[in-house]
Amino acid sequence: MDKIHNYMSEQLKTIEHDAPVFEAAVKFRDLNIRSLVVTQSQEYVGIITDVDITRKVVAEGINP
Repeated sequence: MDKIHNYMSEQLKTIEHDAPVFEAAVKFRDLNIRSLVVTQSQEYVGIITDVDITRKVVAEGINP
């Protein structure tokens, strides 16, 4: 049976909690990824995904 670590990245991709949503979208595109770990003061505080941006920003008509 396959293990989760076989599908993980070794290097976490992060974004600061106060970064613009647009910056996250650009990182998703440039790094060809679908999620970022959110940091605040060098601590992990959450995660944001491309689906979050699609559903919670774009679909709501909010300017990223």
